[in-house]
Amino acid sequence: MSEIQKTVYDKLIPANESLEVLTKTFIVDGYKVVAQHNPARAVSSGAKLDKATIAKRKCFLCAENRPVDQPSVGYNENFEILKNPFPILKKHLTIPLLRHERQEILPNFATMLDLSKDLPDFTLLYNGPKCGASAPDHMHFQASQYGLTPLDEKPLSEFEIVDGEIKNFGRKCYVFEGIDKQTICKQFETLYNKLEIKDDEWEPRMNVVAHYITSAATWNVWVFARDKHRPSYYEQGRMISPGVIDMEGILVFPKPDDFADVDEAMIRQIYKEVSL
Repeated sequence: MSEIQKTVYDKLIPANESLEVLTKTFIVDGYKVVAQHNPARAVSSGAKLDKATIAKRKCFLCAENRPVDQPSVGYNENFEILKNPFPILKKHLTIPLLRHERQEILPNFATMLDLSKDLPDFTLLYNGPKCGASAPDHMHFQASQYGLTPLDEKPLSEFEIVDGEIKNFGRKCYVFEGIDKQTICKQFETLYNKLEIKDDEWEPRMNVVAHYITSAATWNVWVFARDKHRPSYYEQGRMISPGVIDMEGILVFPKPDDFADVDEAMIRQIYKEVSL
């Protein structure tokens, strides 16, 4: 266990931590998807993210606006690690930049790989500013304990991968695997530059997952290429706003009626609408 990971466990994660949520499991096009009813996520799923609202509210990731007693663990000279106050999974962390700068993956991707190596029990997560980030004005990652999502349950060798893209997955997803950090960074940048940047936005819409396998000294990276921020169900009053954990296979439904109604067809439609 790395020293930083030991410190995270000691300072941020109670030994008896639990998460009480309702779940239902589906097999959609051959892949496991878990629907989770988590009312505490209504704050994030229903967040207004227009420019005017963002400009008016205080940034909840800036240190001066967080609870004074919220513990943190510093990481390099730029980030700090916090326990996520509204977890989707047990051992769910938020990792904000110390400075108030916009959510942007390309200049921070190498740090994401470093974090995944230094926190090998965790999966590192990134939500694009229009892909689930409830603070698109403040750069941050998340991390969750490895092994808790359907994506964690299958090695890459069990996916059908053609030219770096997972086929027949129901979601547009590209993957990289390798032992050399610089090579993976170059592969990511090449993909990044191929994807469209929409008007008035500063990066392609995407969610990114990174995990370091210590036993093989190998990084695995998944890039979910996104189209829509939220599916049409959201416009119909359903609070469904997929972020990176949803794309990994845990779809969060804060409202009980939405959770009660979820079925394979709804899951398939959600992924179809928000993916490229």
